[in-house]
Amino acid sequence: MCVRCVGVQGVSMIVGTAGFVEYLLDRKTEFHVSGMRAKYDVIRAIDASPSLAATHINAPTRTQIHEYVRQGAHYAPLTVGVMAPVSNFK
Repeated sequence: MCVRCVGVQGVSMIVGTAGFVEYLLDRKTEFHVSGMRAKYDVIRAIDASPSLAATHINAPTRTQIHEYVRQGAHYAPLTVGVMAPVSNFK
């Protein structure tokens, strides 16, 4: 997907909708490859239009968008769990 495919007006509507970019950046909301790929394509289209994004998206969110694109569609962050010592279970 590209900005030309979505259209500048479409990208403008996406970045202008409160909370939608944050939803797109949240990797925990998709469990299917097709959904991950679709979200990535939209984020990549936003990233491909820096002048448009700059007018609607703050600098920290733009940094998150760049990082998301750099990591790719199927990136999964490592999770580290902390377990309580066995002696605490009685």
